[in-house]
Amino acid sequence: MLLATALLGLSGCDIAEPEDEDPDQEFLNRIIRTYGEWPSLATAVIQTIDGGYALTGTILLPESGHRVLLVRTDEDGNMSWMGTYPITGWSWIHGHSVQQTSDGGYIFAGLSGGLDAGSHVILTRIDAAGIQSWSKVFFRGRGFMARQTEDGGFVVAGHGLNSPSLFDMWLLRTDENGDTLWTRFYGGDESEEAREVFITEDGGYCLIGVTASFGAWPFDAYLVITDSLGNPVSSHTYGGAGYDYIYAGDQTDDGGYIMAGYSRSFAPELDAQMYLIRVDAEGNLVWERDYGGPRGEVGRSVRQTDDGGYIVAGFTESFGAGYDVWLVRTDADGDTLWTRTYGTANDETGNSVLQTEDGGFVVAGTINGLGLLYPGENDRAFLMITDENGDWIEWSKE
Repeated sequence: MLLATALLGLSGCDIAEPEDEDPDQEFLNRIIRTYGEWPSLATAVIQTIDGGYALTGTILLPESGHRVLLVRTDEDGNMSWMGTYPITGWSWIHGHSVQQTSDGGYIFAGLSGGLDAGSHVILTRIDAAGIQSWSKVFFRGRGFMARQTEDGGFVVAGHGLNSPSLFDMWLLRTDENGDTLWTRFYGGDESEEAREVFITEDGGYCLIGVTASFGAWPFDAYLVITDSLGNPVSSHTYGGAGYDYIYAGDQTDDGGYIMAGYSRSFAPELDAQMYLIRVDAEGNLVWERDYGGPRGEVGRSVRQTDDGGYIVAGFTESFGAGYDVWLVRTDADGDTLWTRTYGTANDETGNSVLQTEDGGFVVAGTINGLGLLYPGENDRAFLMITDENGDWIEWSKE
C-alpha cells in the first residue's frame, strides 16, 4: 500500500501568462491543468459528489516505474491530492477507468504486468482520502471498466485469456472485497474485448466492445446483453465492410446505448472517421454516423448530454496541427451541432469527456502524446473545462 500523502504537496501546474500571441502557450495557459512533474497520461475522468473531479491513468515515477495515477481536484481543476498505486511484484501498472463508490471512495480497473508475464487484470479500491484499501490481480488480460453493484460488490469488463492463445470479451463479478463470485467469457474463434459494462434495468449487464469473430473482418462493434448471472441473452454486431473499432459507450436515458470509436468502412477513400452508433435497449440499431475530414479522426469517449444529444471527445488530424483534441457535440439524431479543436504544435488527445453540472464539459487526456497505456518522456495528463458551447473557461492565475 502506498499512501497518497507522499504526493499531496503537489499543486496544479499553472504556467505564467505568455508575453506574445503564441497559440501553443495560450492553449497551455488558458484551458488546462496538468499535475506533477513526471510523465503521465489520463484515460478517464468523473465528476465527484462534491462537484470536483477525479481522473485516472498512468504516471512514470523516476524510482519506481509505472504506477496507477489518481488525481482528485476541486471544481476548477485545482488538485486536492494525488495518489500513485503499485502492486507488489509487478513492474508496470495502468488504470483504465475510475468510478466513485457509495462511501465516497473509488474503484478503478486496469492492468499490471512484468517481464515475460504479460498483462493481468487489476481491480483496486481506494478510500475517500486516497488511501489504497485493497488491490486484486486476476487472470491474463486487461480490465477496461469497473462499476459498483447494488449489493456493494463490483462488476469488471475487459478481455481475458480464455485459451492458450485466445482473448475473449469477459465479465467478472466480485463481492465488496474484490473476491471473485463468477467469471464469464463471450466470443467466437477470434478475439473480442469489452470496453464498457452497464447494469441493465432488470439487473443484468450490457457489454460494449469489439469482435474479430463475427461481422466483417478484421473488427466490428460488438454488444452483448446478459442476465444477472452473466449468461448471454443476445449479442449484436455493427459496422461496414471495413475496420470498425469501439473505444467507449454510454447508457442513454431510454435504456439504450451510444458507442464511439472510429470506422474505415464508410469513407474508404479517406482515413478513419470518428464513428457513433446508437442502439435501443435490445441492441437494435437506431442510427450510425461518421464525422471528420480528409486525414483521420477517432472518438475515445462519448456521453449523453442533458438535452438528449451527445458529446464525443477524441482527436483529429484534419483540423489542427498534428493531432489535436477534438470535441463533437450532436443532437439526439447524431447531427452535428458544433465541433471544437484544441491543442499545440505537438500531439494531444481527449480520452474522456463528461457534461458538468452547470452544462459545460470536462475533458481528460494527454498533452504531447496519443497513447492510452504508457506515457512518453514529455507526456502529461491534463484536465480541461469548457462552457456549454465548448469555449474555453478562463481560469484565474495565482
